[in-house]
Amino acid sequence: MSDTASLVGIVGGVLGALAFLWRFLESLLAYLHLDLAVEVVEGVDGSRLPTALVTVENKGRLGKRIHYAALLVGPPRETIGEIAAHFVGSDAQSDTAPALLSLFESQPDHDHYAPDRRAAVIPLPFFYREQRRIGTETVHQRVILDPSGLSQEAAYRVVLVVCLRYPLGGLRWRTTGDLLAIYAGNRGGGGGRR
Repeated sequence: MSDTASLVGIVGGVLGALAFLWRFLESLLAYLHLDLAVEVVEGVDGSRLPTALVTVENKGRLGKRIHYAALLVGPPRETIGEIAAHFVGSDAQSDTAPALLSLFESQPDHDHYAPDRRAAVIPLPFFYREQRRIGTETVHQRVILDPSGLSQEAAYRVVLVVCLRYPLGGLRWRTTGDLLAIYAGNRGGGGGRR
């Protein structure tokens, strides 16, 4: 009987240690939860301003440091790699991660529009410079989208891209998106929550 109790104790201890290790790794590797809502707000002068409400939530137990965060704006049917290719060349669209890295590391921290006026990069330094580490919290930022640098198409895809770098240098990135409608004449816009 004591051999059975010892065996049950050992198995229980091993399973408990494995469960603890699993929960620890899960908290390290948990993704950030992202939300993006493109909305139109009314300015003080009565004008319509297209904005993006960006939300990043960390449901893990450990704080996470964001390497880079930006809004990519481009044609609605293009992939993220194709939108990035407007800035870094057509070869970039074959592999999205290197295209994003090249784009992010080559652009300064201000809005940048592609030469063909069909894409834009809007860096979000609040998430990677001002907010050094996102703990177990939800962080919001509202950004004004200026469509004046874009060609006048009916709609644009707005993609939130958040990149985190692992301690050993690996890059992990997550995205979510919404739609920006540009109206002829007032250049306002808006989209629905996704």
